[in-house]
Amino acid sequence: MNINIYQNNLLFNYNFYKKLTKLSIAPVLKSNAYGHGLISIAQLFDNFLLPFFVVDNYFEALILKNAKIKNKILITGYTDVKNILQNKLKNTIYSVGNIDQLNYLINHCHTKTYIDIKVDTGMNRQGLILSDYFKVLARIKENKYIILHGVFSHLADIKNNLLLQKQIKNWNLIQKYTNKLYSNVLFHLGSTSSAGIVNSFKSDVLRLGLGLYGYDTNVTNSLDIKPALEMISILTNIKVVSNGDLVGYNSTFKANQRMVLGIVPVGYYEGVDLRLSNNGYFYYQQIPCKIIGRVSMNITTFDITKVNKPKIGEKIEIISKNANKKNSIMNICKQINTIPYEILVKIPINLKRNFI
Repeated sequence: MNINIYQNNLLFNYNFYKKLTKLSIAPVLKSNAYGHGLISIAQLFDNFLLPFFVVDNYFEALILKNAKIKNKILITGYTDVKNILQNKLKNTIYSVGNIDQLNYLINHCHTKTYIDIKVDTGMNRQGLILSDYFKVLARIKENKYIILHGVFSHLADIKNNLLLQKQIKNWNLIQKYTNKLYSNVLFHLGSTSSAGIVNSFKSDVLRLGLGLYGYDTNVTNSLDIKPALEMISILTNIKVVSNGDLVGYNSTFKANQRMVLGIVPVGYYEGVDLRLSNNGYFYYQQIPCKIIGRVSMNITTFDITKVNKPKIGEKIEIISKNANKKNSIMNICKQINTIPYEILVKIPINLKRNFI
């Protein structure tokens, strides 16, 4: 099986958002670069003038440092204060998202350490509440080893205007207060979902995650960005079934006529969601072929009755980079009522990505 990643599409998407927002772009590489390959994506963009790469945790940052990535790395998830104090990862910025964590660093940090403070502007998830942020911000100067590199937050729902306006109002207060105490601080609130409205608030950086890889539910024209990933397998078996024959585990499909079925060696372990059973599509010779029966762990059966002279060993398109096909990521999500993140990050990390 081949998972192909098209570099030109990634670069196209990067440039699209850079032109759209005029902001510095920070590629988000968490969760194996949304299933596209952590190290390879970082290497592709490492020669770009970036504010930083975004990862979720210390382990992901360690992987990139071991791969000799040169750009700064921002860890946006939680990092144990002991790991921050050891500060073995050079050119790395640690996010601090709760008051106890920040107070501990102020009292115990003795090594030059760069931090970005996450503030909760209304999402009620990560981040210091505003009152704690305003109380503790000046105290950072008590420790000469701590450098405030940036301040950031996250928008919960740009379609909920009341919540959006509340978050932007809080964000403006944060910037005004911070600028009284510090200079040269990077502020970043923008992400893929809010790229179209970044002009309504001040953000120095766009943290570009899903959009970098070619998916954005807020981009109305699908031609604006290009999916970068496709999954290709091969036909490993051909079966002919008759009217009344049952197919697969739990007999969830019963043939109502003579049918020709194809077998591919991919299943829910490889990223073919179980909810695509009797529901999704693969493409064979550019023909959409419906999945038949229940998706198995490493095997899926599909209807190739309409295919002319099928042959074992021929290519089968499992996931398409063509946004208009039934097996594109966005159309798969519509089919099973989920989000592209869920499909992409479930593609196993050990399956080889081919960069084209």
